[in-house]
Amino acid sequence: MTADLAELPVAPASRLRPEQLTPELRPERRLRLRVPAPAIIALVYLSAALFLLWRVWQGLSSSVLPDNQDQVMMEWFFAYDAHVLTHLQNPFFTTLQNYPTGFNGMANTLLLGLGIPLAPITLAFGPTATFALTLTVGMASTAFGWYWVFQRHLRLHQVAALVGGALCGFGPAIVSHAHGHVNFVFGALLPWIAIRLIRAGATTRPWRDGLYLGLLVSWQIFIGEEPLLLFAFGCAVFGLGLLGFDFKRTITWARGAVRPIFTGVAVTLALTGMSIWWQFFGPQSYGTLDHTGTSNDLLEFVQFPEHSVGNLLWTTERLSTNPTELSAYYGLLLPVVVAAIVVMWGRPLVRAAALAIGVMVVLSLGPTLDIAGHHTGIPLPWAALREIPPLSTIVELRFAGACLPLIAMLIAMAIDRILRSEHRDVRILGLGALAVALVPLVPTPLDVVPRPPVPGFIAHTMWQKYVHGGSVVFAPLPGHSYAEPLRWQAAADFGFPMASGYFVGPNVWGVGSHYPDPNFTSELLKSVYESGTVPSITDADRLEFITDLQDWDADVVVLPHTVRDRQMYDVLTALFSQPGTYLGDVWVWQFDLKGA
Repeated sequence: MTADLAELPVAPASRLRPEQLTPELRPERRLRLRVPAPAIIALVYLSAALFLLWRVWQGLSSSVLPDNQDQVMMEWFFAYDAHVLTHLQNPFFTTLQNYPTGFNGMANTLLLGLGIPLAPITLAFGPTATFALTLTVGMASTAFGWYWVFQRHLRLHQVAALVGGALCGFGPAIVSHAHGHVNFVFGALLPWIAIRLIRAGATTRPWRDGLYLGLLVSWQIFIGEEPLLLFAFGCAVFGLGLLGFDFKRTITWARGAVRPIFTGVAVTLALTGMSIWWQFFGPQSYGTLDHTGTSNDLLEFVQFPEHSVGNLLWTTERLSTNPTELSAYYGLLLPVVVAAIVVMWGRPLVRAAALAIGVMVVLSLGPTLDIAGHHTGIPLPWAALREIPPLSTIVELRFAGACLPLIAMLIAMAIDRILRSEHRDVRILGLGALAVALVPLVPTPLDVVPRPPVPGFIAHTMWQKYVHGGSVVFAPLPGHSYAEPLRWQAAADFGFPMASGYFVGPNVWGVGSHYPDPNFTSELLKSVYESGTVPSITDADRLEFITDLQDWDADVVVLPHTVRDRQMYDVLTALFSQPGTYLGDVWVWQFDLKGA
């Protein structure tokens, strides 16, 4: 009896050899390129950073960020780092600014941890390229680092970790700092330090892990100490919260973490001890900062940052006077964070995070409470803490930005919980509420303005005929509101020192300030530049002016084109009792120290 072919058993195609397969059974051959999810996410973050900074990249030599004094200072730091490396000079102290007194490099943000490794980029393409590169890589790598923490160590959903990382790398504080504070934008090492701390409690190789921790902390010190100090403060408050809310588990972690943390501290001191000593005890050092006008207004916490989707839809008056310090502009996010805390309150991690966020938000409000520009006079805890080292070196409004990783963690945990919910309504309502809070915070590309050209007096080396071992005195003197001479000095390959500068140094009370050691001439030129009013100059004024030039060991006074160049020319002509010489787009007055 014959059987129907349709009823005969057929071997699966997967068990047949290739030559036994008919064309119909042979699988279609496709080129499959498997890209790991972390690599795709890293590329997404990098693309986002390039999108935000594309105008900066497009005009490296022709444009600059608005209110660009901090960008000029950061570019000067990168150029200086390359200069000290190629000339084998002491990076911790220089008289190139504030001649002849100089300033303490470690007491400023020299970015040695970035500027030295990237010196070849600076030397080949200029400090602006290094500035743009560190901002771009800083945003993307910071976002990726925290994504890694949330996804691999908190075991959160991939999407939740992606959003949490994005908030850490592109949050309001980071985009605001991108106007000039590279040390705060480049937070790439902080999540890996957090990972080392998380692992420290259960490590089987405490000495090795402690070494890694010490290397990371040491590197971060040479990138930015204040972000590290804020991070450490947040970790301390968070840890105390865990101790109270999850005592047994925290104690277990602490017992295992003693050796790696001790090792990390020892390695850090060995690598950075000399530089830290120089910072606090070397020439031109200081132990506390001037905290005048450096706190947040309570209303700022519900406003949208300037470069955001929310600001395009609802523009409000900026309460912060500095575009680089919009750390508290969270829009509608904080109410959603509070709701997430309430829903997830049963978890010790959430309670500890809520405690740390609350403490840092309150500290960021400063010594007294301000609401919508109104000084209430209500005292706050920062009034008692701001003089205590090392908190005395922190700009308090930055506490609001320092709690961004904790806020991002809570948002990521909320998203994770929503995505894993079995209830469709919960998913729709939860994700909708988060979208309303997060979408307005999506940043928009940073604006740029034309970059002023370098005066021909500098660009064509005309200054060499006028400088003979002394300093150049620019009018107005470089400082917090006018920093262009720093760029010109770097363009001249640091061929001359200059009087004053844009840096932080001790004032007459030993407090760190952007306005150290004012004298008659600096105050006079500042007043004319800001007010446009030229006072009557007396013989006594001329004597004080000559004394100041002698103190600065000045060779030449240079007046570039500014919004007040007519008034500045008149006051300098009166001080010198003679007109200046117009040369290379600037007015020049030669100062003969012997003749004076």
